[in-house]
Amino acid sequence: MSVEWTTEQVLALAPDAASVKAGHSLVKSNKWPVLAHNEAAIWGECQGSGSKPYQARIALDGPAFKCSCPSRKFPCKHALGLFLLFVQQRDAFTQSAEAPPWVAEWIDGRAKRQARKAENANKPVDTVAQAKRVEKREEKVQAGLEELSLWLRDLVRNGFAELQGKPYSFFDGMAARMVDAQAPGLANRVRELFNAVNQGQDWASHVLEAVARLHLLVESYQRLDTLPPDLQHDIRGLVGWFQTKEEVLQQTAIHDHWLVLGQYEEMDDTGQLLVQRIWLQGANTDKMALLLNFAHPKARASLDYGWQTGTQVEAELCFYPAAFPLRAVDKKRYGIAPMTTVKGFATLQAAFATYKNAISQQPWIERFPMVLENVTPIQTNDTWWLTDTADNNLPITNNFNRLLELLAMSGGHYQTVFGEWRNTSFYPLGGWSDGNYIGFA
Repeated sequence: MSVEWTTEQVLALAPDAASVKAGHSLVKSNKWPVLAHNEAAIWGECQGSGSKPYQARIALDGPAFKCSCPSRKFPCKHALGLFLLFVQQRDAFTQSAEAPPWVAEWIDGRAKRQARKAENANKPVDTVAQAKRVEKREEKVQAGLEELSLWLRDLVRNGFAELQGKPYSFFDGMAARMVDAQAPGLANRVRELFNAVNQGQDWASHVLEAVARLHLLVESYQRLDTLPPDLQHDIRGLVGWFQTKEEVLQQTAIHDHWLVLGQYEEMDDTGQLLVQRIWLQGANTDKMALLLNFAHPKARASLDYGWQTGTQVEAELCFYPAAFPLRAVDKKRYGIAPMTTVKGFATLQAAFATYKNAISQQPWIERFPMVLENVTPIQTNDTWWLTDTADNNLPITNNFNRLLELLAMSGGHYQTVFGEWRNTSFYPLGGWSDGNYIGFA
């Protein structure tokens, strides 16, 4: 599948602002004595301060990058400059069916590593040994749950007032205990309590909600066998029992033209993992889908940049089993085209009816996708809202930093906006304006 990259998407790959500036400085064809491409890769030689030019190459199926320069940044300025040059001045590149050895060998090596990975995934599993590992881990998880349940009860019994004086180590200590119990999902939620304690004037209500959700999760896991199978999958996943991509791909795939409504990257609470979220909507099924990808901060190029906001991709998606399925993995992609339309809720009331239905089935949904038609931004006191034609209002998240663009897009008129409802406020991720869909992330 051919993907047309934009300058903004390429710049989003840069590890820092200095790399963006350095990459821009190399968007000059006279700095590259060799520029070429084929369906699989882009490559070029950039003349540096040494006698030999730096050899930069980009695999388009990732994208993935490699350069002969000594930089430890990834991608380096040469790879960024080469990619930007390709996006902005493709005529400067020679189309070549056969890549030079220094490119071909790298591409072949990547293909062989991917093949070995697929082969290992298909190897038969020692079910007896696997069952023993699961049993041993289950014992650890149960012990951790009992300890966490007692800790939560102590929080409620002692009252929340003293929590504001507690150091981060108070929460991190229990989180570390959950990691030892092989329940990383619970560890993340315990750490989030520290953030809730420091959420300003309404901190107590945020803490109460977070503690209640965590307590419900602990109690639900301890009664797992009494719950519906799809909800069991949700709860096990939230605790930390993760399904592999290969397992999910065994589910029945949904074939549709998927509208790419919005995407963004953020660091997890530990600051050690980069999380990429891509929201899709089926043009025929209207089904919402979330693609989640993870990478080390220094390896962000390993994330999936083949889904471009404002396009529609014909693809097959397999959904994780869930009470209210949202997360999916792509099984196969066929083609890409510009987005022509997007369908959403006619009123905020209709949007929240769907949201209430969702959390009644899965109470731990924290980011719920909403396509809102006929809304416009307004300000009341210090708060910005989206209001619909029936004068229903929805608060916009305080840390949304593209407000001026949202205002300019609306021009005081009603428009269609996509974003996430995050328990207490709405975070816009894109909008429809003058026949074009524009992403905010």
